[in-house]
Amino acid sequence: MNIIMNFIEKVMNIKLRNNSFAFRQAILSILLLNGANAMVQAQDKNRGIDSVKIVLVEELYGQRETRLLPTSISTVNSEEIERNTVLSFGNALYGRLPGLFVQQASGELGSDYPALYVRGKHTFTGSNAPLVLVDGFPRDFNTLNVEEVESVSVLKDAAATALYGMDGANGIILVTTKRGVEGKTRVGFKAEFGLATPTRLPDFYGSYDYASFYNMAEKNDGKKVLTYSDEQLRGYKEQLDNMIYPDVNWIDEAVRQATPVQNYSIDIRGGNKVAKFYVNLGYSNSQGVFKEIGNKTYNANNKLDRFNFRSNIDINVTKDFSVAVDIAGRLENLNSPQNSSTEIWSNLYSFHPNVAPIYVAPGIWGGTNTYRTNPLAYINDAGYRHTHRRLLQTNIRLNYDLSSFVKGMSIGGSAAFDNFYSVDNGYTKTFGVQEILGYNTVEKQYILSSLYGKSSAMTAYGPSNEKETRFNSFEINLAYKGRFGNHGVNAKVIGHTDSSESYLSSNDLKNSPDRRVSLSGIISYDYQQKYILDIAGSYGGGENFMRGKRFGFFPSIAGAWIVSSEKFMKQNRIVDFLKLRASVGLVGNQNVGGTMFGYRDLYTGASGGWGAGTNNGGFGGGYQEAAIGNPDLTWEKSLKTDIGIDMTLWKHWNVMFNYYYEYRTDILNSASAMLPTFVGASMGYINYGRVGAEGFEAAISFARQYKDVGFHAGLNIARQKNKILRMNEAAKNYPYLYRQGYPINQRFGLVCEGFYSEDEIQNRTISQTFGNVIPGSLKYKDINGDLVINSDDYCAIGKDQDVPEWELGLNLEFNYKCFYINANLQACLGRDVNLRATAPYATSALCYDRNISTWIKQPWTSEAAANLELKNRIDFPSLTLENYSNNFQASTFFIKNGDFLRLRSLEVGCKLPEKWVRKVRLQSVNIYLRGMNLFTIDHLGYFDPEVLEGYPVMKSYNIGVNLAF
Repeated sequence: MNIIMNFIEKVMNIKLRNNSFAFRQAILSILLLNGANAMVQAQDKNRGIDSVKIVLVEELYGQRETRLLPTSISTVNSEEIERNTVLSFGNALYGRLPGLFVQQASGELGSDYPALYVRGKHTFTGSNAPLVLVDGFPRDFNTLNVEEVESVSVLKDAAATALYGMDGANGIILVTTKRGVEGKTRVGFKAEFGLATPTRLPDFYGSYDYASFYNMAEKNDGKKVLTYSDEQLRGYKEQLDNMIYPDVNWIDEAVRQATPVQNYSIDIRGGNKVAKFYVNLGYSNSQGVFKEIGNKTYNANNKLDRFNFRSNIDINVTKDFSVAVDIAGRLENLNSPQNSSTEIWSNLYSFHPNVAPIYVAPGIWGGTNTYRTNPLAYINDAGYRHTHRRLLQTNIRLNYDLSSFVKGMSIGGSAAFDNFYSVDNGYTKTFGVQEILGYNTVEKQYILSSLYGKSSAMTAYGPSNEKETRFNSFEINLAYKGRFGNHGVNAKVIGHTDSSESYLSSNDLKNSPDRRVSLSGIISYDYQQKYILDIAGSYGGGENFMRGKRFGFFPSIAGAWIVSSEKFMKQNRIVDFLKLRASVGLVGNQNVGGTMFGYRDLYTGASGGWGAGTNNGGFGGGYQEAAIGNPDLTWEKSLKTDIGIDMTLWKHWNVMFNYYYEYRTDILNSASAMLPTFVGASMGYINYGRVGAEGFEAAISFARQYKDVGFHAGLNIARQKNKILRMNEAAKNYPYLYRQGYPINQRFGLVCEGFYSEDEIQNRTISQTFGNVIPGSLKYKDINGDLVINSDDYCAIGKDQDVPEWELGLNLEFNYKCFYINANLQACLGRDVNLRATAPYATSALCYDRNISTWIKQPWTSEAAANLELKNRIDFPSLTLENYSNNFQASTFFIKNGDFLRLRSLEVGCKLPEKWVRKVRLQSVNIYLRGMNLFTIDHLGYFDPEVLEGYPVMKSYNIGVNLAF
C-alpha cells in the first residue's frame, strides 16, 4: 500500500495542489482500498472464487448476454491479450478482432503506438481514429499493461455506438479492466525476460562497390575524369589499409543485434459480498538498439523504464448502495539520444562507407569537412535527452438500487479526473571530426587535418516541451430492467459531459479547452428472448462549431431474431444457436480536421501567427485577412447499415458474419476552389465531401477438449473498401486526375514503361519534362496522348499502404496434459507500398548524395541492356549524379506488393500439475517461452513490409513464469 501511496504522491506533487479534487479523490480511494481489505479479511476467508456461467459482453451501458445482442460487437478476453509481450497495449491486438485494423508504428521505445482503424477509412479530411474508452471514459489505452485488462470490445455499427453519437462514426474500442471477485484473496506474480532484435534493416554496399557504382554514375553523366582511381579501387577491394581506405558498415557498427527486455507484474484479487478489489503493480524495462560507443560518462542509447499501478475497488455500502473507486497511474522515464530518431536513421543510411574510419586516432572521430556527422558520434557524442511522463487516472462510480420504490430501477453517477504531465531535460554538446590526409612514412603515423567542428562540454537544458493535460468527465444515469412474463425491458438514460484542457507549463500558456455534453438513451425490448429490439439515440454537442449549431441528434435502431429458439428448430441436431440481426443508424464525427474555430475569419500578422476574429471584423494593428470563416460548419454524419448472423454448429463450431455499408456526408473540403480568382479572398472549409464504404467480416472457430488433449482454432477475415463519392477539387485538365471516384488517399503518379535505350532517346517523339533523360532513365506512359510527359499524365496507381483491403487473423492452440502451444498469425492482403516515399534512403541511390543499398542489384548499363541474361536482371535505372530528377518521380516503378503474413506471437508453455505446486504452497505455476514477430512471409524480402526504414520493428524471444498464490 505504501508503494501505491508513494507513487501517487510523486504524481500529484508535480502539478496538482494538495487541496485539489483529484488529490482528495486519490486519498479517498486509498482509504476505501484499506477498508475493503479489512472487510474481506473479516468475512468469508475460505470462500472460493466463483466462475462466470453466462458469457457477457461489455456495452456502453453495461453488460448483456452475448446471445441477446442485436449489434455488431467483437470481443477478445484477457487470456488472449496476455499472450503478448508488448510495451504499447495496441500492439497486442493484431489479427484478434475482425474489423479492427492495426497499423504498425515505429519500433522506437515510447513511440511505438500503432494507428487503429475500425472498418478502414471513412473520411479524407477528418480523423479516422476510433474513440477509445477505458472503463467507460475516453482514455489512451496504450498506458495500460496487458495484465490489467479483462477484455477489449470493438463496437462497430451505429446501434452499438449510438450513445456516443457525435463521436461514434469511427467506431468505439471499449476496454474493461479487471475487477475483484468474491472468494479467497489470490496473488499473482509474473516475471518475463527476453531479447529483442530488429526484424529487418536495409543493407548498404561496402566501399569498393560504392566507389565502382559512383564511377559508373559519372560515366553515365559523360565525365571523362572519374573520382576514384584504379589504385583507390584496389585499396578498397583488397582492404590494404582501413585508415586510408576505410570500409565501414555504419549500421553494423551502430546497431546491436539484441537488446534486453524485462517485465514484472503483481496482481492481487479477491473480495466478498461486501467488498471486492483488484490491485496491479507492473514494471517494464527495455533498452534501445544503439551500441554504446565513445564517451562513457553518459548513456545516449534509448532506454525505457515504466511503472504501472491500478487499484479497482467495489464496495456494497448498503444492500442498495454501491461504490466503485478506481485509481490507475503510470510513471515513465525515457532516455534517448539528443538527435531525433529520424535524424539518426537518415544519417546512418546516408553516410558513405568510405568517408572515414570511426576513429582516426584514440578518442578522435573520423570525418571530413564535408561529412561532419560521423554516425556513431551523432548518436553517442551529441548529448542525451531525458523524457519524464506521469499519468494519474481516478474515477468513482455510485449506484443506488431503487427497487424498494420501483422494482428493477437504479440511479447512478460517475466522475473521472485524469492528469498527464510530460517534460524533457538533458544535456547537449557538439563534437568535432578529423580527416586522414595521408601517411608519414618517416614518423610512421597518419597525417591528420585540423579539427572540423568544435568539441564542446556538456550543456544542460530544460525543462522543455513541458506539457500538462487535465481531463474531467461526469455522468449520471437512470436505468431500469424488468421482466413481465414473456416480455423483457432494459432501458437507460445517460447524461454526460467531459472536458479536456492542455497547458504548456514552461511558458504558462493554456490551449483552448475541449468540452462536450450529451444526453443519451436506449430501450431494449425482447419477447421470449427470441425477438429483440434496441432503440437508441443521443443528443449532444461540442465546442468545435459555432454557438447555435453545436448540437445534433443521432438515432439508431437494431433488431435480432434468435431462430434457434423457435419450436421448428428444437429437433435440429446441427444448429445449436442461430441469430439473425440488423441495425441502421446515424452517428457523427466531430474531429473533422481543418482549422480550429473554422467558423471564424482567420488573420495573419507580421509574426506569421494567426488569430480568430468575428465575421464582422478583425484584429487590426498589422493583421490581414487569411481565410473567410464558415459559420455553418458542422460535424461529419455517417449513416450506417449492418446485417449479420451468429451461429453455433455441432456444439463446437462458432460462426459469425457481418455485412455493412456506410454513407458519410459533410466531410470538410477547402472551399477555395469554388471561388474565381478575381474575388481576392481565400475561403476556409465547407461541409461538402461524401464517402461510401462497405465490407464484411467473418469469423469461424472450433474448440474441443478430449480428456488430456485439446485443440482450438479461430479464423477471422475482414474486407473493406471505400470510395470518395463527392469531393471539391480545383479544376483539372482531364477527368482521370480527379480524386473523386477513387478510394481515400489514393496514390497518383506516372506509369513506368521500362528504361530508355540510347536509340529511343535519339528517335523519341515524346518529351519528358521532369529533368534530363539519359540512356537507362525511366520511361513513362503518355496517358493523354499529347506527346509530352508532365503532371497531366498522372493517374491512379497502387493500393493503400495503411489499411489493406483484406485482413486475416488465425489463432491456434493445442494442449496435451500440462503442455500447450499457442500461435497468432496475421495476414494483410490487397496492400501496396511506395518505396520512394517510405524507403527513400535505400531506393534513391546517389540522389542528394545518398548511399547505395544492396536492394539495387543490377542498375541499367548499355552492356547489361545488350546482354539478354543481364537485361532480365536490370532492376534500377542508370546511376547518375546529375540526371536523377526524372527517375525519382512518383511512379509505378516504386510501387510494390505489400502483402504479408506475420507470426505475431508464438507461445510454448507448461502448466505444472497441481499436485506438484501444492507441495510448495502455490495454486498454479506456468512456465513459458514466447516469441513475438518471429517470421514474416512477404513479397519485399529486403524491407520489413510495415516499417521499411527508420527505427525497426522488433522481434523478441522471451522466457516467463506465472505464479499464483
